[in-house]
Amino acid sequence: DRAVETVCARLDELHASTGEKTTLIGWSLGGVFSRAIASEAQSKVKQVITLGSPFGDPRSVIVYPLLEKLKKRSMTQAHLDDWFAMCNAPLGKVAITNLYSRTDGFVPSEVAHNFNHHLQEIVHVFSSHVGFAVNPMVLYLIAKRLHHSGHHWSAMQAEHPLEKILFSMNTKNRPANWKS
Repeated sequence: DRAVETVCARLDELHASTGEKTTLIGWSLGGVFSRAIASEAQSKVKQVITLGSPFGDPRSVIVYPLLEKLKKRSMTQAHLDDWFAMCNAPLGKVAITNLYSRTDGFVPSEVAHNFNHHLQEIVHVFSSHVGFAVNPMVLYLIAKRLHHSGHHWSAMQAEHPLEKILFSMNTKNRPANWKS
């Protein structure tokens, strides 16, 4: 809560000084926080880009047992409810791009994205969890998303034959109950 409040205050300052909306980029847990912050400050956030963020049950993340031992207590149902509320915070007109990897190693691919927003794209990249921050393909996609983040958002499309090989950029593999 304190982290969200601190970043929201900084967004207020940036918006007041520039009049522009901000893009939030969050890696791992930072992606979950970015979504929560965007939900709180929708009028000041243009889009959210997440990198290997655990939007599902946190107990499925490989480091959870270690964190549980360090905290010396288990996650309660109330904690889980708060977690899922943060992971599914409503975004209104704020777009979200989830970059995930089946080779992440920390965050299982089935929890690295969720299908619950009409301005959402999910892009698979080949990366380790730690590698998201320095992976040239990830940095390329972030730059591409920032470049194409005009007034009318649309999912990225592979524009070069190599992009079709390197990235899975479609949003057609959504569950049957997905509502666009």
